Amino acid sequence: MRIVMMSALLLSLAACAGSMDRTGLAERYVRDQRAMGFLRTERDPADAPYSAADLARHFELVVFEPEAQLVGYDPDLATEDYRVRKWGGPIRYRLEGQGLDAVAVNQVAATASRLGRATGLDIRAAQDEPANLLILSLDPKTRAGLLDALRARFPDMPIDALDWFVTRPETPCAGQFYQDVESGEILGGFVFLSAEIGGLLRRACIEEEMAQMMGLTQDHPEVRPSIFNDDNEFALLTRHDEELLRLLYDPRLRAGMTRAEAAPIVRRIALEIRGAASPGNGA
Repeated sequence: MRIVMMSALLLSLAACAGSMDRTGLAERYVRDQRAMGFLRTERDPADAPYSAADLARHFELVVFEPEAQLVGYDPDLATEDYRVRKWGGPIRYRLEGQGLDAVAVNQVAATASRLGRATGLDIRAAQDEPANLLILSLDPKTRAGLLDALRARFPDMPIDALDWFVTRPETPCAGQFYQDVESGEILGGFVFLSAEIGGLLRRACIEEEMAQMMGLTQDHPEVRPSIFNDDNEFALLTRHDEELLRLLYDPRLRAGMTRAEAAPIVRRIALEIRGAASPGNGA
């Protein structure tokens, strides 16, 4: 079984990078973005209608289009179409690290429930069983030590997302999953959160990184209203994003499908989803 690592990064703080630590960058970033009308928290914005055709096209963009900033992918796949990637069974997550409070624990649990409803997957915190999704909140010392430890123990393991997360202060969070290349099934993943961030940015990081671990790894400027868009207009999963997840986990879409194989099925499912949507949102 060939395994490949896929990475997703949230470079939210790039516009504020400077001499401040990550806490100061985050606070300034959120304040500035909110003042300009970004980091919106509506789940179903009335000013961003989309049709079934839009939903299908957006799905193809976030599933099959390579992203310029994506790191950690198998170079053998760089010249091929991306394939459908999805989990084949239950997800058990474990949240560990520094800077965690009851709010963070509840945000992760609420996001897991939201993703479970959208995908139909059984997603909950690990109890006695092993976790296949680790969500790690790391302070500067711990994340640097983890990177060094992983490099020493697994010298051939691609850990690009963690490398960027550790070395670039404008990166408040990152995620990386690994998959069986032949089947397209996601086998496990990691979400890395900066322990210094809180409030809306931490919540946004949790929702976006956990959602991207489901198999929607790319961001694209044409995808709206969505968190899968680098313009950061929306901070939280929208109804549109949940519909993308419903589409991905429809059993008619199988892991490993190519774009050509998936496209007609995607259009059919999108019509079914938007046909049941409220008229105000462009069914």
